[in-house]
Amino acid sequence: TLGSSLTLNGNTNIIKLTGDPTQVNTGANDLLYTSGNLTLQGLSTIQVVPLAALSGSSPYTLIQYGGTQLGAGAAANLHVTSSSARYSFTVVDPSITLGSIQVNVSGNAANLSWRGGAAPNPSAWDHTTANWFNTGTSVFDVFYNGDMTRFDDNGTVTAVNVIGGEQPVSISMANNDKSYVFSGDGLLTGPLDAEGIGALTLSLSQAPAFSAITLNSETLAYTLSNGLVNTISVPITGSGTLIQGGTNTLVLAADNTTVGNFTGTIVVTNGVLQYATANSLGLYTSSLYATNGGTLDLHGVSALLKNVLISGDGYNGQGSLVDTSSSGFANEGIHNLTLLGDASVMALNRFDIYGGAGGGTMTGNGHKFTLNSGIVLFNIIGDIGVGDIHVKAGRLGFQGPVTMGLAANTITVESNATVTFYSATDAANPNSSEDKVMVLNGNTQIDSAGSSNNFQGPITLNGTNNLMGLRTDLHLWGGISGTGSMAVGFSSVGSVSNNSLWLDGNNTYSGATIISNYHKVVVGASSSLGSSSPILLNSLGTLDVSAPSSFTLGAGQVVMGNGTVAGGNVAFGSGSTLAPGFLDGNTYRSEEHTSELQSLTNL
Repeated sequence: TLGSSLTLNGNTNIIKLTGDPTQVNTGANDLLYTSGNLTLQGLSTIQVVPLAALSGSSPYTLIQYGGTQLGAGAAANLHVTSSSARYSFTVVDPSITLGSIQVNVSGNAANLSWRGGAAPNPSAWDHTTANWFNTGTSVFDVFYNGDMTRFDDNGTVTAVNVIGGEQPVSISMANNDKSYVFSGDGLLTGPLDAEGIGALTLSLSQAPAFSAITLNSETLAYTLSNGLVNTISVPITGSGTLIQGGTNTLVLAADNTTVGNFTGTIVVTNGVLQYATANSLGLYTSSLYATNGGTLDLHGVSALLKNVLISGDGYNGQGSLVDTSSSGFANEGIHNLTLLGDASVMALNRFDIYGGAGGGTMTGNGHKFTLNSGIVLFNIIGDIGVGDIHVKAGRLGFQGPVTMGLAANTITVESNATVTFYSATDAANPNSSEDKVMVLNGNTQIDSAGSSNNFQGPITLNGTNNLMGLRTDLHLWGGISGTGSMAVGFSSVGSVSNNSLWLDGNNTYSGATIISNYHKVVVGASSSLGSSSPILLNSLGTLDVSAPSSFTLGAGQVVMGNGTVAGGNVAFGSGSTLAPGFLDGNTYRSEEHTSELQSLTNL
């Protein structure tokens, strides 16, 4: 609609037409419309772009107007041409087409089958090289926009160079034994119908603007390398295989489940795949693979029940499964995840591997799981089945009914990384304890939250400042060893006072033990602080040793600070030191010993 009047004076107007001339003002065919007068001056061009094989059964309406009726002579002010040389047009006498400009079409689109091999450009898809076999005339022909194209096993050249804008009304892939590669800088449009069992690889510098995609049995690989975010905005139908293999981001933007009906497989071997909704991923029971150098990016949108299988470190090492949204999401993310090999993940904020509403499963197959950064929680997902776990940075959580995979394997936590237990339970173990060999490499944190948590695996302390961050009580049933130190205090995830660390293992570690304000360490009947030294009790920090029959400090162990040692018999052996206050010379409230202090030697 162009206002209350329209004047055409020597200009060019592009009109796209379908194969149905009866579609007037429906949105199918382009239409120029004005409610007032239409004025034609000079010679204006109307260039018709066929979106399908044009019909000569009745005129096409190109312009509608509401003002003074034009006379027969107005036809001389219009020159109608086409991007396809196969069509010619005549303007119907404007004096007999009330309030409209109409054209008759003559000619037919060609049905072309690709051959290739024509000199001087044997691989060129352009408008000048006869690389096509015209099935209507049985001679070799050139391609014009609006032609129908077919690629099958008769092609002698399978590497096709798309030159310029190519606008076929259909692209039919019927290749079974041969695979085709489309490259070049041209823009390819039109509907794609891939019915063969071969492959089509799109290595173009511009993302194709297909109007529809049917993918039956064929493998369609996007290997675009333009460094851009490329989008498939039309629905995909069929049961074939879609591959993202380019060094860029490919976005599935359409509904490929209820609008399209894609039941095939999606594979990400390079670059990044994103999607608009879970329906963009097609049928949820079909598989989506992110392997080799490929990354699936949730980007703030849950994959719901889609079957996702991953391995490797993803594109540029960011992880084979990531979420790059700044907001992230809790208690949602991905429900069905399988590790095909060692794999790493990453989040800018948080996502969960979630088995809550809708259910879900995690199948680790004994492979190594690595968190590169961000927050990822195994949340109500049951047995995750992984082997080793490596928390390189960020926070890896275990929430609700969930295991830590194979107990004999190791979870290694690096500096500035956190492991969270949030009401975590493994029903197969006593006290529903989580179980795995744990190594803390300094400046790490175990964050305990929700209901009281239990962990029964052995822990090795390396380095300093391994924090037991208590938002709720944490019970450690396994032995603690190593030369590193352990601090008990507020979690960096959230500050909650008056929670306790319960020690019930055979501990042998030798680094410092630091008990912060408003926190308590409770030593079990058969446990100890190993050979830890120094043992520092900050104000309102408590060491509870009421359970052992005797709590003995050995040679070289120092107890210092201004907190509380509560309960039981405390025995200071030869070479041990009790130092109320701190050794920095400051004055603090002396320790309150509610136990009977025995054998205070070498003080």
